[in-house]
Amino acid sequence: MIEANFLTESMGNSSYAVERSLKKLVEDIERDKDVELVGKDVGEVKKEEGSYTGIVELELQFSDMKSFIRGVIKYPPSAILLNSPAEITMSREEFQQLLAFTGSVIRDLYSHYHAGFVFEDIEEEFTPVDEEEIDSILDHGAVRVGVLIENEDEDFNTIISRVIESISGDVEYIKAEEMKLEAGRVVALDLLIEPPSSVFDLVLKYVPMVIKVVEPEEITLSMLDIQDISTSIAEVINDVMIQNAVFK
Repeated sequence: MIEANFLTESMGNSSYAVERSLKKLVEDIERDKDVELVGKDVGEVKKEEGSYTGIVELELQFSDMKSFIRGVIKYPPSAILLNSPAEITMSREEFQQLLAFTGSVIRDLYSHYHAGFVFEDIEEEFTPVDEEEIDSILDHGAVRVGVLIENEDEDFNTIISRVIESISGDVEYIKAEEMKLEAGRVVALDLLIEPPSSVFDLVLKYVPMVIKVVEPEEITLSMLDIQDISTSIAEVINDVMIQNAVFK
């Protein structure tokens, strides 16, 4: 079970609209069978610089990691405070399913709102990690993943460098290959990523066409990992929604 507090801020041009928004959020969660509302603290709506702001803090329980991520996606909070557990251990297959689920939702979100990440050019070139170093890196807590990333007519080495530099945490690449499929040009990357939460960063930023968790057989997520994963997902969704509202 995962226990967390969701803090959600609502802003609007009228106190009624803000109150209604927060009330609807609470009602939606109360009806949701995949989340248990343990407690709520609805703050007073305040007027600041011509607009109204209200905050609600919800104490929630989720049965597993997938329902937790689903809750973050469905009700993206402004802030998350994870209360328990201290860690979660899951199989390689379960971890891969979480990545695929997250990637599917984010892909639809980006497609619908024509959104996505913009990356700076990276001039530094990286070399593959030595084969004899792979086991020691895995023992240190890394996850080995294989991904297929679309290549929109960019230099092969530039894509490798950009992926390594833009993902949070430590990233090494074992091998890379450029291929041409019916869907277009793609780059296949064999990566070592640490900590495990940074694999979600890869999914959020690049939304791979395919992602496969190769090693290890079991992945342990610390409380910090879970916090980072949920916060990153919520931030991406909120940023897309805010930008859509501003430029609509």
